[in-house]
Amino acid sequence: MRLMEITPITKDKLTPQKTRGAEDTGKRVFKDYEKAEELGQGSFASAFASKKEPGTVRKVVSHVIDLEGDAYFSYVKLISKNNRIQSNRFFPRIFDIKVFKTPQDDAEADMSDKWRYDYAIDMERLFDWNKLTDEDALIMGKQLYHNFERLIEWDHVRSIPDSASGRKRPKGRPYKRALLRLLRQTFGGRKTEKENKVVEIKDPQFKQAVMFIKNMRQTDRHGMFSDIHDGNVMFRRTPQGVQLVLADPVAS
Repeated sequence: MRLMEITPITKDKLTPQKTRGAEDTGKRVFKDYEKAEELGQGSFASAFASKKEPGTVRKVVSHVIDLEGDAYFSYVKLISKNNRIQSNRFFPRIFDIKVFKTPQDDAEADMSDKWRYDYAIDMERLFDWNKLTDEDALIMGKQLYHNFERLIEWDHVRSIPDSASGRKRPKGRPYKRALLRLLRQTFGGRKTEKENKVVEIKDPQFKQAVMFIKNMRQTDRHGMFSDIHDGNVMFRRTPQGVQLVLADPVAS
């Protein structure tokens, strides 16, 4: 599936379809992806690739009890409905969404705690952050920030953790880890945290993406916060070079 095929996701696509049970849900979630290769499995989702659509992956999120409070679903729903945001190159390209609700313990009543939700997202295939080279990270950082090279010289940037694991980066100038730190500072964390005011954004579409995500956090009623780490930011390759993509930048 090519990027030019992207169209806004309609409301009916985001409305959960009732299934007859877990087996029926599984069949619907993996329709056309029965023989797909599993690319990876995270804490909350798995990604699959099909030979029929080499540029597309299906991301599957299962056993969600509170769909409205699911940060990733809220994020994908908002960016997929908005034509202007889908044209912003910092967001992942969403091709299709399927949402299902399955009765738990054969419950008949349509109550939030009686159902579980599963959803499947067809989206562009992206590259993991760990495949980004330091040379590409330097180019990317200079495109995003006015003062990137000056910022990475600061001592507090040199000693930051490079991921959720808390590992310290070694001495020297590994631009990829420094860039990740600046991204975390740019978006802030929980609502009580303040972002670094010294960070100056250079790219106007990146600034739009930052403001969109911050506004989403501020209007969310479920404690949404920024969750920027090396498992949640990715990149795509383009004729112009590598492009940062905010694959899953929020949690709750």
